[in-house]
Amino acid sequence: EFFALPGEFRRGAHLCFAPSCSEPFGYVDVEFGLLGVPSVGCAIGGLGKMPGVYFRQQNSDSSKMLLEAFLCAVDYALNITDEEYWAMAQAATKATFPFDTWRANLLEAYSQSMKHFKPVNGDVLSLNDQWENGSTAETIRTSLAHRKPHRFRRMSEA
Repeated sequence: EFFALPGEFRRGAHLCFAPSCSEPFGYVDVEFGLLGVPSVGCAIGGLGKMPGVYFRQQNSDSSKMLLEAFLCAVDYALNITDEEYWAMAQAATKATFPFDTWRANLLEAYSQSMKHFKPVNGDVLSLNDQWENGSTAETIRTSLAHRKPHRFRRMSEA
């Protein structure tokens, strides 16, 4: 099994709202769908694989058009009949998702991005590299430390 979610996660949720304008991997609808919760959102990137109410992005430069489209999808979802809703929810629990293929593709994307990453000033590539290369606990702690002030980074006063 890829993951197991307790039944308590389903209680109280009838719809999953995903107002994102970009979902490159988009598995939120899968997580909710497998629990019988249909999604409402933009059919873009990775979203739209499970039963739900989705809209097509017409003009991504217009936030007003995106908001109107999303609100229309929400209105439609809130006004479907109980029979339609439960049919959609049941279909979501029976939908299949190729977890192994998705996981392999995601790991390959991560691998490629790490392979082509160019460290600055010879620093190690990632925290994972530090663990694998046997760095000291202090080195790893420093990597996880709070951000340092920089002329290009705005820091809060708190």
